[in-house]
Amino acid sequence: EDERNSEKLFTNFAKFEERQLEHDRTRVIYKYALDKLGREQMPELYSNFIAFEKKHGNREGIEEVIVGKRRLQYEESVNENPHNYDAWFDYVKLEEEEGNEERIREVYERAVSQVPPIQEKRFW
Repeated sequence: EDERNSEKLFTNFAKFEERQLEHDRTRVIYKYALDKLGREQMPELYSNFIAFEKKHGNREGIEEVIVGKRRLQYEESVNENPHNYDAWFDYVKLEEEEGNEERIREVYERAVSQVPPIQEKRFW
């Protein structure tokens, strides 16, 4: 209930700032809410943020939103099935393209810690 109220509060606050043509403030509100409360808990807020970036963002901002969405999908996939090596490879490739060395290292370490349950290579 509190999370739902928080989502509505942040959504309304961001929309108010957008109506005032305060796009930087709007972006900060969305990012703060999503960082503090989590994208998974606030799907409506995240959808509004994506729509806002498409409407008012520059190319860099839009790409950041898309990468964030893909990152979230890979996280869900590897959390659901840690032995899904194709998802791990795609996730690592995404992080390599982004170039954040700390994040790349973290995903690689998580991926290599997933030892195949069977020794036969055909299952890898």
